[in-house]
Amino acid sequence: MRAGKLRDRVTLRGARHGHPPAWPDAGQAWAEFVEPRSAGRTEQQGIRAPASTLVRMRPRPGLVPGMLIERPDGALFIIEAIDPARTMVEIAARRLQGVPAQYVPFATGIGYSIDAWLVRNNVFVGEANEPRHLVEVIQPQLAWPWCERGDLIQIAGLSLEIVGQVEGTDDGLTVQLFTIPG
Repeated sequence: MRAGKLRDRVTLRGARHGHPPAWPDAGQAWAEFVEPRSAGRTEQQGIRAPASTLVRMRPRPGLVPGMLIERPDGALFIIEAIDPARTMVEIAARRLQGVPAQYVPFATGIGYSIDAWLVRNNVFVGEANEPRHLVEVIQPQLAWPWCERGDLIQIAGLSLEIVGQVEGTDDGLTVQLFTIPG
C-alpha cells in the first residue's frame, strides 16, 4: 500500500459509555476516504447516509464495528464492517450527516451548532392538539445534559421544543425526539 493515499489524519472513538456519556478516544490514524459514486443514489431518510463510504487505513489492533471515525472536517462515520488484509484494512462506514441546526438547552439559553434531520413533519398530534415533529440528532455533537424537555432545536426555519424522546431510538450515536413548535 502506498502511504501517499492516506491523506486524512482521523480520530478513532470507541462506543458510548459512562455518565455523562462519552465516546473514548481510541487513537489516531491516517486514512483514505472513497465516497460512494452511484448515479442511482437513494434519497437520505435520516442521519445515516444512504450508502457506505470505503475507508482505508493501516491495520491496527482494537478496530471493531461500532466505532466512530472522526475526520478533521468534523464528519463522523460509524464503522459497519471491516475487511482486514495484510497491508491495509478496508472499512465500510456510514456517514452521520444531517442539515445544519442549532441546539439551545433550556438551562443556559446558549445555542450551539449541530447536524440534525427533520424525520417527519406534523406526524403526530400532542396533548393540546399541537403538531409534533420527529427530529433525529447526533449524540456526540451534543453537550451533556441533552434532550431535556424544554430544550430547543432550530432546523429548516423552524424552532422546535423538545417534549420527549422516542422510545427505542437511542442507539448510542443518534436519538429521535418528539418536538412541538416552540
